[in-house]
Amino acid sequence: MLTLYTGNAYAQTTQASFTGKITDSENKPLTGATVLVKNESTGFTASTLSNTKGDFVFKELPLGGPYYLLVSHVGFAEQKKPGYTLNQGDVVTINAALKTSGAKELTGVTVTATAGSKGKIENLGAATAISSRLMTRMPVNGRNFSNLMDLSPLTRGGNIAGQLGSSTNYTID
Repeated sequence: MLTLYTGNAYAQTTQASFTGKITDSENKPLTGATVLVKNESTGFTASTLSNTKGDFVFKELPLGGPYYLLVSHVGFAEQKKPGYTLNQGDVVTINAALKTSGAKELTGVTVTATAGSKGKIENLGAATAISSRLMTRMPVNGRNFSNLMDLSPLTRGGNIAGQLGSSTNYTID
């Protein structure tokens, strides 16, 4: 006997989520508002920015509490929303309307640097530099620049250091 099921299948999760909308005093969405969530008992924190519609989402948060949300945006007073406890599968909606009264005024920005920051910028991650002199001496099949990747001890096939080929960056000068 054949049975056809057309209902929705929902993911099983042992976590919870916060979602909401950030607006101004005129109920217009605030883009780029900073939203910080913190579990006061464990110290867990996460942050995000509101999108162009003023919406934000925190998914897969650890269960427990108490949590609070801290919402801030330049030119508006920050708002703290405390006292939330998350249970399995909860999706808690928290909206915030920020007001301009009580906003902190930004009086100046100071940028300082040390002398050590001049000059060479260190590479992040693994890198192999192949000079033009080395390229002329090494055998490269077909003179295809992507085959130069095989000269690095970090490569294996089309990937570097175990990364997917689509995550590989070539910089050619």
